[in-house]
Amino acid sequence: MKEFTNFLHSWRTHFKTREIFQILSVKRVAGPEGPIMTQLTLICFLGFHVRVHLFHRGDGEIFHDHPRHFVSLGIYGEYFERLSTGEERFVRFGVISVRRATDRHNVTPTNLPCMTLVFTTPVVRQWCKETLEISIGESR
Repeated sequence: MKEFTNFLHSWRTHFKTREIFQILSVKRVAGPEGPIMTQLTLICFLGFHVRVHLFHRGDGEIFHDHPRHFVSLGIYGEYFERLSTGEERFVRFGVISVRRATDRHNVTPTNLPCMTLVFTTPVVRQWCKETLEISIGESR
């Protein structure tokens, strides 16, 4: 029983209150040139998220990583993705992407509107400070 209590304590201290359970929230991700994407969280439970990402523009030439591992499914429009490893591809309806938080990539929508359905893990690392300069704001 003590191990289970320790497990619950570690989850409680790791997550912000909104990471435990949340339904329908909106965040805007923006860079110096304006909005990059809108993130609509459909549901969050114990740090796992199901989101819809609506892309407004690309990242420019900068590669970025993420604080979470994720799986993404193209559901509308199209974007061009470049990985820091040199791999390049178009992501459109039905294309699945599996990315580790440390995978650095660059995304440029080629057909707007562009949307993906995203499944994320809990936070596993900090954002890399040398990547995309962004701000993430809450909208209600």
